[in-house]
Amino acid sequence: MNGCTNRNYTSLVTLAIFLARVALLSVCFLVVLGTPSTASNPGTVESTGELLHYGDLRSASPPNQMFIESAPNGGGYWIATQEGVISVFGDAGSYGDLAEINLNKPIVGMGSTPSGLGYWLVASDGGIFTFGDAQFFGSAPGQNSNSDFIEILTSRLTSGYALVSATGEVLNFGDMELEGRNSCSLTPVGSASSSAGGVLFLRVNTQPETGSITAESGPLDSEFLDNLLDHAQQCETDSSDLVGFLSPVADAKITSSFGLRNHPIWKQPLFHGGTDYVSASEIYDGTINAAKTGTVVGVFDLVAYGRTVVLGHGSKLATVYAHLKNSQVIVGEAVEIGQVIGRMGSTGASTGPHLHFEIRVSGLVRNPAPLLDE
Repeated sequence: MNGCTNRNYTSLVTLAIFLARVALLSVCFLVVLGTPSTASNPGTVESTGELLHYGDLRSASPPNQMFIESAPNGGGYWIATQEGVISVFGDAGSYGDLAEINLNKPIVGMGSTPSGLGYWLVASDGGIFTFGDAQFFGSAPGQNSNSDFIEILTSRLTSGYALVSATGEVLNFGDMELEGRNSCSLTPVGSASSSAGGVLFLRVNTQPETGSITAESGPLDSEFLDNLLDHAQQCETDSSDLVGFLSPVADAKITSSFGLRNHPIWKQPLFHGGTDYVSASEIYDGTINAAKTGTVVGVFDLVAYGRTVVLGHGSKLATVYAHLKNSQVIVGEAVEIGQVIGRMGSTGASTGPHLHFEIRVSGLVRNPAPLLDE
C-alpha cells in the first residue's frame, strides 16, 4: 500500500508541475501578443440584403469620424476617416487618399462616382478632393460660402455632387439639382441623404461642453454660442444698425473691459469677449435687464459662463448674459427692453458676483461699451 501511495503522490506532483508550466506559457503568450481591444477596432461593418461583408476597419479613429461608401455594383465598399485615410474592401478600387497630407479641415463625407472607378472627399469647409475618374465641378469656397458642411451627396444617374451644410443649405455642382432647406433652427443638420430628387435632413441637438473648468472652457463656451447663433439666425439678414442697446445693469460699474486682459483666475493673457459689470450700489444679486427687445434664444448652464441667457434681436444681433444666479425667462419667450431676465450671480468661472455681458453680430462678439445708451 505504501508503494502505491508513493507512486500516486509522485504522479500528482508531476501533473501539477505540468499544469503550472502550461499556465505560465499561456500568460507569456498573452503578454507577447496582447489581449484584443475593442477600442482599436471600432469600424465593424454589418450588411443586409444581397450586400456582403468584406472586412472591418481596424483604426484608432473614433467611430463617429468614419464614413462608409458602397461601390455602385455592391461588390465592395470604402471606409474613410476624418484624416482622409481610405481603406478598400471587396472589389472596390483604390484610387488614392490624403494619408500623406496635413489637412486644415477634417473630412466629413465621401461619395462614389457613378462608375465606381473614383470618389470624392469633402472637407468641413466644402473643399473637394477628387480621386480616380471623379471630376472637379466646384467647391463651397469657390462660391464664397463660409458654412460648415457635413455631407456630400452623389447619384448613380447624374454627373456631379451636392454639398450639404449644417444649416440645411445645399450647393449643387455639375448636373445635380437638389433643394436645400435653410431654417432658423437651433439644431444643426448632422446627416443627410438624397432619394427621388429630394433630400432628407437629420437635425441633431448639440450640447455645450461639460466637465471641469479650465483655461479652455471660456473659448469653448464662446464657440458654442457662436455656432448656436449661426444656426438660429441663419434666415435673418445682416444689419449695421447697432443702436438702441441699454445697459443691462442699473447703476452699472465696469470691472473688466472688452479685449485682451490678464485673466483673474488663470493669470495669463486671454481675450475677453465682453464687458463685466457690477452694481455701483453694491447690490450683488440685483436684477439683470434685457438690453434690447427680442426673443430668448437659449438658457444654458455653461462650464465657464455659468447660467447664461441668450437673446436674439433680429438682423443677426444677439446679447449674452452670463454668470447669472438664476434666470427668469424661458426659450422662445418674447422680452421687452429693460425687462428682468435674471439676477446677478457668480456661476461658472467667476471670482465674485458680476455680469458678463456680450453683444454679438452674426455670432461674433463686439465691444459693448460704445454701443450702449447709458
